[in-house]
Amino acid sequence: MAVPFAESKKTRKPQATKNAHVCLPISQEEYFELVDWTGRCIRDGKRGAIPAHIRPILQRLEIKQDNWIDGIQHYGNHFYKVVGIMRHLLEETERQGRKWFKGQSAARLLYQ
Repeated sequence: MAVPFAESKKTRKPQATKNAHVCLPISQEEYFELVDWTGRCIRDGKRGAIPAHIRPILQRLEIKQDNWIDGIQHYGNHFYKVVGIMRHLLEETERQGRKWFKGQSAARLLYQ
């Protein structure tokens, strides 16, 4: 399921959603900044300090900064079908009538 950004690119205003977690709490531009920075870290093999402009993005996504790069590099080993903070994983598990989704342990490590 594709999730919209919290902020509309055209209006720069938050988009209305039925549930608070149905959208990413960042703008499209912030998403691209995060993807670009993450890709550069992985490509260059550098895991140095997280730049000041990236920290608030990770905070709004409720991501533990120390685990971000590892979580992305090993995404396929950690998650399958569903990714996100634990409460959202559990909600989706229930919504789909399942008992479990791969990624619960990784979610506890990656997300706050």
